[in-house]
Amino acid sequence: CILLCASCGGAGSVDTGAEVPLTDVLTLELSFGDKDLPDEFLLVNPRSLAVDGDNNILVVDENSIKVYDEKGKEKTIVGRQGQGPGEFRAAGAISVGPSGLIAVGNRNVFNMYSGDLAFIGTAEMVMPGTFTGPSVRAVALSADEMVVDEAVFLENDDGKIYYTRNLLHKKGDSVTKIASYRYLNNLSAGGTTMSFSTGGEGEMIWRFLQGRRVLYVHTATDVSEEDGKSYYSLHFYSLDTEETEIVKREYIPVPLSDTIIKSYSERQNEDRIGQLAWEIVSSQKNNASLQNIYVDGERIFCFTRQKNNNGEVLFHIFDSTDGQFIQSAWFPEFETFPNLPSFIANGKVYRIIRGNRDEFARIEVYRFDPAVYRRKKR
Repeated sequence: CILLCASCGGAGSVDTGAEVPLTDVLTLELSFGDKDLPDEFLLVNPRSLAVDGDNNILVVDENSIKVYDEKGKEKTIVGRQGQGPGEFRAAGAISVGPSGLIAVGNRNVFNMYSGDLAFIGTAEMVMPGTFTGPSVRAVALSADEMVVDEAVFLENDDGKIYYTRNLLHKKGDSVTKIASYRYLNNLSAGGTTMSFSTGGEGEMIWRFLQGRRVLYVHTATDVSEEDGKSYYSLHFYSLDTEETEIVKREYIPVPLSDTIIKSYSERQNEDRIGQLAWEIVSSQKNNASLQNIYVDGERIFCFTRQKNNNGEVLFHIFDSTDGQFIQSAWFPEFETFPNLPSFIANGKVYRIIRGNRDEFARIEVYRFDPAVYRRKKR
């Protein structure tokens, strides 16, 4: 494991200089999915999206893959509700691998498709007792090689129900564990169960990079403090050498909201679950370091929780080839949820906007200012 310090110089280190972040970085280019399409292509409840090598937009919706060209025009629909070959019981996250192979989570398997969307089979979960869920995904490198994120329930620790997220590299019959993190899923006592989430527990985020490398971080665990400053640590793992480089970047912690703290504080004396919840909340103090990470070619975008007075979110931009910090930028606040991208590809930001009860959903496509992709001065 190689640590590239946030305060040292050299390739791959992280610059903590006070460069002014970029502003006004988005321009709306396209909105589609809610009208002017055949009925079967209208978006009802899109779960995830990806963009393939031909700039086609692949949207998982209604247990199928709805495919649109880069202008938002309908092309084809792949899969449907069912349990037959290429069908979905519960379609989840979608990814396009470096060779064009497409993987879509489907309960406890992944449906696999060729670059031209022909169904080629299913990939079983690697470890027993695992499930895909809406955010667990796989990136297929070839027919027998993939990087996969799996989740497995493991234990009840005195009322705290944990599961583990494993990041695995599977090649043929060989499986290598890249990373593993334990998650608190819910609380249970006296026959009562309560889901638990404050924003401070964090999550594992991982992305596949060029050069057969994987970027991963746990947004609450992989943090540290040095000389009064806070840092998150990005891990760059090579599938070929199994070596990891760590790049640290300074960030400003955002405290848990007073509303969250007050609500759990008031409940701590009500019952055992209230006591357990308050134990956790009182030890967290801050939200997790990052909200999400996106990769577009040679650029990594790390979205923090820091906001300015306009409600814009600060994101850090790194070079994916060497982990070097390049610059920061402000991502604008939107009137419609979510305030983060759903996907970034080819210099464009894609946002899934879910409609109200009587409205269809839509995809908004924005173009990043080219300055976002500028190279680091060396």
